[in-house]
Amino acid sequence: MPAHYTYLKRWRYEREQGIERTMDVAPVREHLARLRAARMTWRAIAEVSGVTASALHSIHKGETTRINRARARAILAVHPDAMFERSNPAGFVPIIGTRRRIRALLAIGWTHDLIAAAAGLPERRTVTLLSQAGHLCSLENHERIKRVYNELSMTPGPSETNRARARKFRHVPPLAWDDDTIDDPSARPAGWSRTKAMA
Repeated sequence: MPAHYTYLKRWRYEREQGIERTMDVAPVREHLARLRAARMTWRAIAEVSGVTASALHSIHKGETTRINRARARAILAVHPDAMFERSNPAGFVPIIGTRRRIRALLAIGWTHDLIAAAAGLPERRTVTLLSQAGHLCSLENHERIKRVYNELSMTPGPSETNRARARKFRHVPPLAWDDDTIDDPSARPAGWSRTKAMA
């Protein structure tokens, strides 16, 4: 049976049953606002939900009042952590967790050169990740630093100079962070106030 006949048949059935195919877009718009507040990019939301970035923009800007229920479910199912679970290594994710991991390793004596080498990154790339403008980095760089952090975070590094410098700049060690929330912009290191440590 041709696809359009199947669609019409289902549409008539749902209409007879009083099933609406669309819903108020307000909850979806509010959810998009929360995802954006968590620094999830439009591209990431589009990749995870299967809804085009242009359609997401249209919803966000209030250009529509109703939305297909299936599309709404796809968007509402997106959660901030999903941006780290994508298969696209070139996609962008918030850089805050990457920076926290680098600073935590510096705090226990690892150097930029050793961290970068272990991550398979160009020399001093970790310095760039800490100093570059903006709040995003590639998923690939995030995963590389996360892997090295998981490998080294319980082992003191060789540089006492770095430990002293990290104390000066109030970088906190790995034990101050919860692995489940280190990528959350609103998370704070355990036992450290905003004035005591750089988040």
